[in-house]
Amino acid sequence: MTATNGGRAHDLIDDLLRAESGETIPILMEYAMSGPLDHVRTHVSARLADLVPEGDAAYASFFEAGLSDPNLAYWSIQALVHVSGESSFAALTRFALNPANAVDDRAKAIREMALLSGQRFIQGLPTDPGHWKVSDLPIKELDDWAAGGFSHGPGFALPQRHPGLDSPQTFVDRAASQLDAKLARLRKATQDPVNPSNWLVPASESDLAAIQARWTLPSTYAQFLRDFSPLRVLIDSRRYFQGLELYGAAELLAAQHGYSFNPLTGQPIDDWPAEYLVVASHAGDPFVLDLSQTEKGDAPVLTAEHGQGTWNFVREAPSFLAFLDRLSRR
Repeated sequence: MTATNGGRAHDLIDDLLRAESGETIPILMEYAMSGPLDHVRTHVSARLADLVPEGDAAYASFFEAGLSDPNLAYWSIQALVHVSGESSFAALTRFALNPANAVDDRAKAIREMALLSGQRFIQGLPTDPGHWKVSDLPIKELDDWAAGGFSHGPGFALPQRHPGLDSPQTFVDRAASQLDAKLARLRKATQDPVNPSNWLVPASESDLAAIQARWTLPSTYAQFLRDFSPLRVLIDSRRYFQGLELYGAAELLAAQHGYSFNPLTGQPIDDWPAEYLVVASHAGDPFVLDLSQTEKGDAPVLTAEHGQGTWNFVREAPSFLAFLDRLSRR
């Protein structure tokens, strides 16, 4: 309570957490309410949200009081839902409807309530409440929902799966099924039901039509994109330590921006080989399908480092199927 140095205060909090004392939560609660360093109080609030037992309503009044403190509000929202469940909805609705509160805090309250109740009025909004704008806040929907007594919604449906993932018949099916097994582990670790990520889904006909109007694809890649189009796929591994983005049909055209196409001028970029189709990227380094070397329905995957002045492509995999195999294993 007397430390005036933030680093020292954080060290003391870590010592307290490691001690695992029965007094840990009460001490942290005292600091959150009256500690001298506001940024440390915010940190303490976040730790409390993780520490308090789920469903323990004895803490509800503490976190409800935290809604009125800008330094505590964000994590108090999460903690209040954690300990009070649906009983928190009335207080959180009042908070979310108050324009005096910060937009990201109001967004956090709305999102937490929608997730718990299965209400879809947050569909299409960013996962991170910090990215919401005032115009994104579904105020009318929230007001109507509250007036109706906070009813349960239909929930959030899982993305559609092609049967080839579960009963693979072709080489493409098997490669996609193997990759999906890896993605399933990523989905289990972290998943936002509103904006699901790391899924392979059938592509829309409109997306496929736009792609077919621009490129003639190898049959292997065309089948993969049609049946197992990546949906927000980001693969982390030792090799791809910043996360490799594998593009789906919905984002394939935009994935060419800055490589083969300048979206500001609307013109192709001169030094980019026209036969190179960007299908993935890692920290700005593109992975391309070389359409000029299509053979037996597949084509090699090349990669190059960005920011070198010129593109110096090297072979990453002899085929797209081999590339998928590498992504599944690394």
